[in-house]
Amino acid sequence: MVIWLLLLAFGGCENLAKDDLISNNLPLKASPKQLEVDQILIPAGKFSMGDAKNEKDPWIRMSQPVRQVTINSFYMDIHEVTVGQFKQFIDDCHYRPDLVRVNGWNFERFWHCVARYSPEDNHPMVFVSWSDANNYAKWLGKRLPTESEWEYAARGGLVGNRYTWGDLIDQDQANCRGKSLRDQWHRTSPVGSFPANGFGLYDMGGNVWEWCSDWFHDTNSQRRSANMPSNQSSNQQKRRVLRGGFWNDTQDSGLRVAIRLSVNPSIHQNFFTLGSIGFRCVSDVE
Repeated sequence: MVIWLLLLAFGGCENLAKDDLISNNLPLKASPKQLEVDQILIPAGKFSMGDAKNEKDPWIRMSQPVRQVTINSFYMDIHEVTVGQFKQFIDDCHYRPDLVRVNGWNFERFWHCVARYSPEDNHPMVFVSWSDANNYAKWLGKRLPTESEWEYAARGGLVGNRYTWGDLIDQDQANCRGKSLRDQWHRTSPVGSFPANGFGLYDMGGNVWEWCSDWFHDTNSQRRSANMPSNQSSNQQKRRVLRGGFWNDTQDSGLRVAIRLSVNPSIHQNFFTLGSIGFRCVSDVE
């Protein structure tokens, strides 16, 4: 079931913590505007989290051992957050992304670089730090998904499959490998350009990596409970979790539904990932 959320941003910036507002020189109130966001209900359930494949692959090792996880129902954005949606956030809150606030970029440079990877408003937003993504979610009264929620949703009801659509790479299922596949996009593609998974979610494999709320832990067994993110940083240099792969995954490893990547959440320290990271939001069921 798809729900359309008409989110009136009366004081929407007040959803952000005061420290976030101060650090970004944001006003404490936003002018009222509407933002149409489509979400879908992800049903509660239990699933096997991780990859059980017996292969010598460091990517797989980080998703093991497999464990049984129970997930509460929640709503998830059908699409990755788009450039157009993030522009509205910046306009409404006078928000300064980390690359502007911390790195000293001006907005002309920022949007020029975004456009190199996501040239239209219907492409996924890129060049966002974990804090940028988290602040956007707060603005809408939402949050980033936990790692467990993300994998459960990405599987779309499939059991034991490697990708969101099955076990074999299919060039018609995801935006990956750059220009080497049949799609017409050199980098990101408009959200929803490829088939949805079993839950009706688009681009859960490929297009852009997606931020999760969790701190990264080296193995599956170290992670916290299913419905709550890990709120304590590990010894992995305080890195956050990314899921889903991106438009230039050439070896297909990143597209696997259980595969986990970790990066420093301050994206201004990770220039090699700038054009490959985006996000989507979730909402709790009241």
